[in-house]
Amino acid sequence: MYEKEAAEILGIPDHVTQAALLPVAYFTGDTFKPAVRLPARDVTHLNQWGTRP
Repeated sequence: MYEKEAAEILGIPDHVTQAALLPVAYFTGDTFKPAVRLPARDVTHLNQWGTRP
């Protein structure tokens, strides 16, 4: 909705697509396990793109 404005304020490069994922599900199985993920410090920015916490 305000992707360009947010990108300008936060310094997000044009080649980066902003997205949000809101999981809305109810798991009923028994095969749930943690996903393989990059460390949070490698994918987190603080107040501006490229600034690490």
